[in-house]
This record gives sequence, C-alpha cells and structure tokens, in this order.
Amino acid sequence: MDRALRRVGLAIGLLFAVFVALPALAIAVFFVFYDWNDARAPLARLAGGALGRDVAIAGDLDVDIGRTTRVELHGLQVANAPWGKAGHLLRIGDLALAIEIWPLLRGDFVIPSLALAEVDGNLERNADGAVNWEFGDPGKRQAGGERRAEGADEPASLPLVESLAIDGAWIDFDDRRLKKTATLTLDRLRMGEDAERRKMTAEASGTYAGRKARLDATMGSFTLLREGAQPYPLDVALVAGDFNAKLAGTIDDPQALEGLNLDLKISGDDLSNLVPLTGIPVPPTPPYALSGRLERNGATWLFRNFAGKLGDSDMQGTIAATLGGARPRIEGDVTSTLLDLKDLGGFIGASEGGDAPPPAPRPDGRVLPDKDVDLQQLRAVDARIGFKGTRIVTPKVPIDRLEAQVSLEDGTLRAQPVSFAIGKGQVKVFLSLYGAEEPVRSDIEAVIRNVDIRRLLQEGAGDVAARSAGAFNGRAKLSATGTSVADIAGSATGELMVVLSDGRFSGLMTELMGLDIAEALGFLIEGDRSIPIRCIVADFGADRGLFTARTLIFDTSDTQVVGTGTIDMRSERLDLRLRPLPKDFSPFSLRTPISVQGTLAEPDAFPDPADIGVEGVVNKALNTVLTVVTGVLPPVDLGPGEDAPCAALISRAR
Repeated sequence: MDRALRRVGLAIGLLFAVFVALPALAIAVFFVFYDWNDARAPLARLAGGALGRDVAIAGDLDVDIGRTTRVELHGLQVANAPWGKAGHLLRIGDLALAIEIWPLLRGDFVIPSLALAEVDGNLERNADGAVNWEFGDPGKRQAGGERRAEGADEPASLPLVESLAIDGAWIDFDDRRLKKTATLTLDRLRMGEDAERRKMTAEASGTYAGRKARLDATMGSFTLLREGAQPYPLDVALVAGDFNAKLAGTIDDPQALEGLNLDLKISGDDLSNLVPLTGIPVPPTPPYALSGRLERNGATWLFRNFAGKLGDSDMQGTIAATLGGARPRIEGDVTSTLLDLKDLGGFIGASEGGDAPPPAPRPDGRVLPDKDVDLQQLRAVDARIGFKGTRIVTPKVPIDRLEAQVSLEDGTLRAQPVSFAIGKGQVKVFLSLYGAEEPVRSDIEAVIRNVDIRRLLQEGAGDVAARSAGAFNGRAKLSATGTSVADIAGSATGELMVVLSDGRFSGLMTELMGLDIAEALGFLIEGDRSIPIRCIVADFGADRGLFTARTLIFDTSDTQVVGTGTIDMRSERLDLRLRPLPKDFSPFSLRTPISVQGTLAEPDAFPDPADIGVEGVVNKALNTVLTVVTGVLPPVDLGPGEDAPCAALISRAR
C-alpha cells in the first residue's frame, strides 16, 4: 500500500515537473537571459496607443522578474500635442520602478518605490484654451477636466505608491491665451508613508517663476487616499518667493476633489506675482494677508468668508473662480470698513500699490496718461465683482462711502455704476469699455448731486474751506475711442456741465479775478471775507476731443465773469477768454479780459485787452501796456455787470 502511494506521489511529481515546474523554470530562464531592450518598441507602441501620443524608449530597459518586480528604463519620451510648440510633452532620463506582482493579478497596482531623475516637461495651453496634458479624444472630455457624465467609465483607481523620489525636474508652462510663461525647477522631492501606513509626508524644494520655492506636507496615507472611506486629512505649507500659503483640513472625496473642508491662509508682497500660478490676471498690489475657507463646486473654486489686509485696507468677502472654460470667470463680493484708495492703485491705473500722485508731464510735455489698457488681459477673463467701502482714505478728495459693480464679459468692461458719497452729496459714474471692438470704443456717463464744496475743500484748504459754502451739481455724457486716458479724452464727443450754486467763496479771489485793485488791496489789509456766489456754470460741448464752452459764467454779488473759448484735449491746449464785469462802483476797477492759454501742464493766464493772446514775452509786454491804458480810460467803473440766469442754468444741470 505504501509502495503504491509512493508510486502515485512520484507520478504526480513527474506530471507537475512536466506541466508546471519545467515550463516555469523555462520561463524564468528565458527572462533571465532575455534582452529586454528588444521589448522597448512593442511596449512603447502599447503605451502610445493608450495615450494617443507617440511614446519612445531611447535608452536601456531592464526588468528583474520576481514577487516584487523591478523595472529600470532610460530615455523615456512622450510626444507633445500636434499643436504644441515644444518637441515633447515629457522626457524622463531615468526611471526606477518596483511593483508587486500578486496584487497586479487582481488589477491592483502596489508600487513600493518609484524614482525619477532628469525630468523635462513642457505644459502648454493654446489660444483656444486646449491643454497638451489631456490625452485621448477631446470630444469625450468635459471642459476643465470635470468628472465624466453619468454612465461613463469610471477612472481607474489610484496606484498605491509607498515611496516617491524625484531628483532634478524642469517643467515649463506656456499659456498663450494669457501670454504668460513660467518655469518650475524641482531640485528634490521626497514623498512616502510611515511604517504603519497611517500618514504620508512630502517635502520639495526648487524654484518657480524664478523664485525659490519650498513645500512641506503631511497628509493621509495612500491607502486612505485610495479607499476614500473617511475624510482625507491634509496639512500643506508652501513658500514661493514672497508668496506664503498654509492649507489645513480634510477632503471628503480626494480623488474627485469634492467635499473640501480646508482653511486657507495666504500672504505676500504683491498679488500680481500669483498670475503665473493661477493664470488669472491681477494688477500690482501692496502686501496682503488673507485667510478664509477653500471650497469647490464642480469647476468653480471658492475662497469663502475671507478676511484680512491689503496694504492698509481691510478686506472681507467671497471670491469664486471658475476654471476650464474658454476663459476663467471670477465672481465676488468684497467689503471694506477702512479702504485706503492708494491700495487699489494698480486696479485704477495709479502707481503699483502706492499713492496716485498728480499726473507728471510726459516727455512730450503732456499730462494725460498715454498708457494703453492691456487688451489681451482684458479679453482673457470674465468677471463680476461687487465692492462696498464704508470709510475711504484718499490723499485729496474726502470720500465717505464707495460702492462699485464691475463686470467683464467677452472683453467688454462695465462699471454700472461706481458710486461714492462726499458729505451728503453723491457722484455716480457709468462706464462701458468695449475691448473686443476695433477700434476700442467707450461710453462714459457721470452725475454729480449736491456735493458740498466745504467738504470737498477740507483737506489742506485751511480757512478757505471754513469761509466757503455751496453745492456742486453736474453731468457728463461722452463717447470716445482709444485704449488710454489720452486717447479717450482726445476723441471724446458729447457734453459736460458743472454748476456750483448757493455758495460763498473767498472775496479776495473773486476781486483779483475781476482785477478790482482797490478792493483786493482792502482785503489784503483788513483781512479776507467771503461773498455770496449766485452760481458758477461750466457747460462744454465736445466734438472729437475739442471741448467748446457753451456757457461759462462765474456770478457773485460783486462780479460776473463770462467766458468763451475751447479746450483741445487732443493737443492738451487751452484757448479761453474770461471777461470780468464788476457790478459795484470802485476806482481802479479794470474790465480787462483775461486770456487763458498754454497747455494743461503749463496754463498761462494774463490780461489780454486786445485779444492778441498771452503766449510769448512780446505779447505779454504789449498786453501790460494796453491793460494800463484801458484801465485809466475811463477812470471810474460804473459797474454794469448783470446777474446771470442761475436758476435756469442750475435746472439744466440737475
């Protein structure tokens, strides 16, 4: 019996050797002596078919078969998209991979280690918004990499990578839609799980957009990431140049980036430094520090309930950025209890995050800014931003409240409206700039209601403000073309009217304007006093940058000044003639007209009785003689100046 059993066992052993062990040994011997370089071409074709791109392995390929199989290859290259500028999307000098075989038989990728060296990547976005790192049929993908529609194939589960190392990586970003480029240089990356696979740590160092960068992160394990059975913990600190970010919290579905419960803190010297990172155009700003809640809803990222500082101003609100479409879309509502207007200098065209000084003459002697609006950035993003400021700090004009509703759609910028209060008065500005049109066209409408001159003059005006009173009203409606302030002003067509009514102003100033020498000397000796202003009216019609005075009146109880002439905004030249008509009797009162000529940068006002102009030394010398002669004959002023029809003019302005 024992002998029979032994014979059966021997037979089974022989059968196993013939049908299992010997083939396995033969296969093992085959793979030991097989030159894996012969497999480079078929493996590259297999990978290329899966990606829809050409794949090549230029260097050696070596495979060490075992329970944990190890693969080394050199010179791996993945081709770029057909429209890409660079010759390749990805090139890896050295790749070393260890993979567990038994889990692989179940379709489960377990990678104990992955090491890369000399990585060269080129990430591109073309003018139409297509990106070169998306593979396969674009028609089967939703914009922005959103999750596939219901019923579509689910993405494969993430491989379990227990250890990742990268030494030397260079990634170039080229966004032709925004005309922005940047380079990420990764000197070193180490990422791995702890011994009990409870957490994972990562650290990296390098440069981004020319600035030194460092990342330190502690997060859940790869196992937790793949299973998704509980919220995935994340704690990340990133430093890139002046930019600092801390992100901490959990993600309910980390693979889909849904269910974010993350606190985000960011700070830095200038928000415009983030343009290479976010792809969202932002003008230069002063230093900032903001903290809030980071959320995601589909392709929309929200920075919710943030609060912090921008320069000397406080900011609160929510900003949402929708990415992946033809253009990024930004929406938000922001409030401020204390806003220093200089902190918005980059948004309104002043110096970068600093004060907005008075316009300095350009090299050609003009003062209107000739810097063009960046149409490329204007057309690169859609936006809707609402802003409310309670207390506004400005260097000159005291603003009590500021509200703005700004939108940007398909290159058309609209401020509908920008409203600010000065005392009990209000100014509203409606602006539309059609940046998608050629030439660029703009419509500007402004309304001034009951702005108190005393409040307007309080900054640095001293006693003049205390002795002054009155309310400004006015309106403007202009259409223009161009992309700079100088172009817009130089092409404006429409009307502009400003009225000051029911006011008081310095008597010395009005007497000097009327060249009433006797009364002006009296004010200088006895002290200035304010006199009632019936009205000041400036009503101009504009035709392609030439502003012509239709009504120009300064009317007080003592003097009426009537003006005519033009202001040419194309050449920035003045050509105005002011005729003072004193209403009271006074010796030495001169009725001499005053010509205001020159440029906006250097206006030139001088008596001009014969209307010969005031530019040049000869003209001024002749006008001086004529002023004396006409002032002596007749020697007494009978004061025939009459009251202006202020009520009708004010009604027009209102």
